[in-house]
Amino acid sequence: MSESQIPDLAIAGDSFDLWLSEIKQIGCSDPLSHFRDNSYGQINLERAHPGGLAQFVTGRPALLSNLVRDPLSFSRAHSAARRIKAKQAALSEHFGLDTLYMASGLVDLSADGKELRMPVLLWPVNLVRKHDDFELSLSRKAVVNPALAPALYAAYGVRLNNEDLLSHVQVGSDPIPIRVLDHIAALTESAGSPELRRILVISNFSSAAIELAADFRRSDNPVLKLLSGDLIADTSNQLGVADPIAVTDSDATQTKIVSRALAGASFAVETLPGCGYTQTVVLLIAALAHQGKRVLVLAPRRQTLNELSDRMAQIGLQGLGIRSSATWMDMIGAISRNEKAKPANYSSLATLRDSSREQVSNYFASFSKVDGELGVSIEQALEQLSRLAASRKPPINEARIDADQLGRHRDLTFALTLLRQASELGEFEIGPEDSSWFRARFENPQEIPARIALAKALHQGSFQELSDQLAQFTKTVEFVPARSVTDWLSYLELFVGVRDTLDKFKPEVFDRPLTELIFATAPRKDKSVMSGANRRRLKKLAKEYLRPGMHVADMHLALKEIQSQRDIWARHCLVAKAPQVPLGIAQAQNAANTFFEELKVLQLHLDSESVNPGLVDQPLDELRSILRSLAEDTSILDNYPERAMTQSRLDEAGLGQLSVELTKLHTTKDALQSELELAWWKSALETLLQRSGSSLAGDHNQVVANEQRFSQSEKDLIREGAKTVAFELATSWKNSLEIFPTEAQTLKELLKLKRAVLSEVQALAPNVYKALAPVVMCSPYEVPTVLSRSDSFDVAIVLDGAGSSIAENYSGLARASQAIIFGDDAIAAATGFNLECLPDESIERVLPESIFTAARTVMPVEVLKRSYRSSGQVLGDYINSEFYGDRIIFEPSKDSYFGRSNAVLVKVAAAKAAEPESLDAEVAQVIDLIFSHATWSPQDSLLVATASQKHAERLDQALQAGMRDKAHLAEFFEGHGREKFEITTIQDLAHRIADRVIFSVGFGKGSSGSAPKSLGLISHRDGNRYLANCLVSARKHLTAVSALEPVDLVDPSIIGSDVLREMLSEISKPTRKAVEADVNPMIADLAIRLTKFGVTTRTNFSSRLKLVASVGEKAAVVEPDWGLLGYNLSERHRLRPMMLESLGWEYIRVPSFELFADPELVAQRIAIALGIEVSKKPQPLFEMEPRAFEDTHSAWGDPVDSNDQRLREDKPPHWA
Repeated sequence: MSESQIPDLAIAGDSFDLWLSEIKQIGCSDPLSHFRDNSYGQINLERAHPGGLAQFVTGRPALLSNLVRDPLSFSRAHSAARRIKAKQAALSEHFGLDTLYMASGLVDLSADGKELRMPVLLWPVNLVRKHDDFELSLSRKAVVNPALAPALYAAYGVRLNNEDLLSHVQVGSDPIPIRVLDHIAALTESAGSPELRRILVISNFSSAAIELAADFRRSDNPVLKLLSGDLIADTSNQLGVADPIAVTDSDATQTKIVSRALAGASFAVETLPGCGYTQTVVLLIAALAHQGKRVLVLAPRRQTLNELSDRMAQIGLQGLGIRSSATWMDMIGAISRNEKAKPANYSSLATLRDSSREQVSNYFASFSKVDGELGVSIEQALEQLSRLAASRKPPINEARIDADQLGRHRDLTFALTLLRQASELGEFEIGPEDSSWFRARFENPQEIPARIALAKALHQGSFQELSDQLAQFTKTVEFVPARSVTDWLSYLELFVGVRDTLDKFKPEVFDRPLTELIFATAPRKDKSVMSGANRRRLKKLAKEYLRPGMHVADMHLALKEIQSQRDIWARHCLVAKAPQVPLGIAQAQNAANTFFEELKVLQLHLDSESVNPGLVDQPLDELRSILRSLAEDTSILDNYPERAMTQSRLDEAGLGQLSVELTKLHTTKDALQSELELAWWKSALETLLQRSGSSLAGDHNQVVANEQRFSQSEKDLIREGAKTVAFELATSWKNSLEIFPTEAQTLKELLKLKRAVLSEVQALAPNVYKALAPVVMCSPYEVPTVLSRSDSFDVAIVLDGAGSSIAENYSGLARASQAIIFGDDAIAAATGFNLECLPDESIERVLPESIFTAARTVMPVEVLKRSYRSSGQVLGDYINSEFYGDRIIFEPSKDSYFGRSNAVLVKVAAAKAAEPESLDAEVAQVIDLIFSHATWSPQDSLLVATASQKHAERLDQALQAGMRDKAHLAEFFEGHGREKFEITTIQDLAHRIADRVIFSVGFGKGSSGSAPKSLGLISHRDGNRYLANCLVSARKHLTAVSALEPVDLVDPSIIGSDVLREMLSEISKPTRKAVEADVNPMIADLAIRLTKFGVTTRTNFSSRLKLVASVGEKAAVVEPDWGLLGYNLSERHRLRPMMLESLGWEYIRVPSFELFADPELVAQRIAIALGIEVSKKPQPLFEMEPRAFEDTHSAWGDPVDSNDQRLREDKPPHWA
């Protein structure tokens, strides 16, 4: 390291000093500066067998047993190799660090008062397990310990040139040539006397802390100032950019995160388990890249970055993020993507999506829009009408309140007062069927007695007399019996006309055809083509029909009248006979006319709606009844003035029609309010529908079709989104090639070597590099080594931020002006790592604050809380309540509906033991479960976790021993890629996911028969976090193996026993939260109808599901309009239905108006969808036939509490 590379440690600011101090503590101990002998975590090859060592140093693989041949020494070396290998794998996976090296040569400065003992050379080593042995080999050339040169300069002022030192090393010869030690001795000879000696030790080494410290500089970076508290977060861009481009599904929270990031905000994101963490990051990266921003993604775990890379490749954006661990491969992928990218049709698809979204949005907006005048919405109207329909005695009137008065009655108090006053006056006791005086009107109440007297006179006298006389007339002339007073008048008028005709004409005139005579006698203008002679002849003939001595002024009109009389007679007469005149018609006509006029007098006072048609047009039998009622049913007129006044006020208030309906129904005072509410809400619903201007109550299929069209258009747009991003990046790439051809050629030559380092590419082709790598992904520990200081970014995205500190991410943050930090502090903490393998690594130390915890205190926070695990969350309710305060939003699975658990407790029968940790019986049980899984469920990945380090080691050893006889299972243990089988402790389990998890407690009962005082890592201060991490690691199923039962864990002095007890209890006997049934009457009615078809229904299965219907193994979620959950249309109509279907449900959408208008048809449709053959014959909602006694409640000793009869009688009108 040159002088210019030596860090300036004089940095102002408490925060910066703290961060630098934390950087120096990374790894806990630093064997590169403070090397010490450690047989527990080192393989000492200083005394290795010469033959094996010669083979090893030449670069060829050598077995550990060939290097260390003494049995006792080999056993120790083998144990150390196992620990070193495990440590190397953990640090590589969880922190992105390659730590497996052989240290050769040692410089000890103790003699000069410096507590520094530093290896000289570091040789990268490969360590591969070979059954009961390990194979070792040197993988690359040696490097000089990066701590050596700065320490020699600080101690002695001498400058060590690494290249000069390495020039004394020859590959394939002694790994620590004497010339190397001599070179250092010569360099320090005049300045001090360091002790130099040979060592040859394989162990875990890392220069991460040294490199991070060297890269540390005080900065005015806005992100660092935010985290240090020197800058207040700007919340003005909280809303972010509207409608950002999407390359995969995104809910409202994910979209908001992307929008805020595009607006330039720095913020934190809490990632609850299974809630779309990786998907959100993909969305974020793609949108930022599309905006032309450079992004640095920091994640300690390589698996996180690899999963991110795979997810981007799945949507056609391979190579979008260039990983430090696969730089060459990702760059090749990016170039291939850029060359293949084609223009996208995003704009037109966005327009189509917007159009379909507007249609769906308008429907629900109209549905939920509150009317300014009425103060209610259509949704509320339906809900209230359904409530009324489901009441114990539902109102049934069909009245409507005048539209112009509806707003006046938003508060029904005034209207109800009027109705109650009317009720007290007896207004609703006598209806139109009780008295024909119903709603009678009088200008002066004094007219009432006279009109009653008139009615009595007509009923008792005139009507009967006329009825008898006219009946005799019709019988005489054999007419059709008269049906009404109008018919009486018509008959009498005909009789009088015939009488007048016969007074002037001979009776024969009714027997002869008159057509030609009428033509002949017509005025000249009405003449036809008849000749004059013929006309004169016919006129003469017409006069012959006159009686002697008779004369008519107008023969033409007289003949036409005779023709009309003949036609009317023929129409009424039952037989073919000439018209004749009954005796006494003149007196009858006078009496009939008088009767008619008197009826008109009565009609003026009667209600036209109640007595309709009028009296003269009423059937005679009905007229008789009306006259009887008018004569006898007069009590309704007793308090006419008060009734009239009240009725007038009801009419003025728009309640006239309602009052009529209430009277017809004889509504009691107690039922007035519900009847009034029904009328108001029905009137309001009709008015709202009219004002909405849309066919909300029309084609229900169109509503669902619009929703499906929106869902499909959004899917199409998302697919096109990835192509759009790819084309934008390709355009930038091709432009850079044209503008910087030299750099392009340099990059081409570099890639031909099949190797690439980010810093090298950036140095040789800076402009093309930015176009090729808009997104860089690496571990925060790698930043100083893989990125140059000049490589800057617009945004830093910190993943797994709850597991790392600000200091660890400092180098990455310093290179960006905006930061988004993801994390979940319920399952992670900034614990760092122990670089060396030590006998006891559980030493308590003060942990630094995680970058996520720090960020959430100074930045806005978004929370990803909607679970997207398609198999459901293992022990979801328990995890949610125990560790996340019920913040995770789970959709219930079909398996949970059928009572299938995704967790099981395997109890180990073990005797009391003096040493209760890692009992043989529990080891054997777990190994059996592992081999059973490998045999019968090899398609699922498996993870084994335990609370005991000793137990983990014993399980690993037992598994290796068992594999000797089960070689055919080796494929499973080597498969599943990044979810490869692993046995680990719950402490080392960080952000790991597997299809199935076996959690073995690792402790049993002690010799006293009770649980041990310590439960290993469960009793650790972070035991709750370890358990939470273990539980959320299971994607499909969790198997808990324990020799302890919940009853054994009641001792409160055992730290962690309460959590373990609750967990084991939950697994053995899962509890479900009580959910109140949906009380919506439409849903309740639908459930009854479905039950009649043989469908099992539940309205209280989950608070997130309004109705679940099932037949056999088929189950459906039925969702009305008000059951659609989500923060936007995408969630309600696409994401949530997709999620429910992935959880095994059939998804059935039911628009509210369809359910309101025709529940029977909806029930049939659902039943058919579930596989039931529904008869076309309507099914009765209730049993109509009487049941046999043995089928009744009484026969079974149950109380008779059925409400079928009530519901049958009180069916709401819209269900009729």
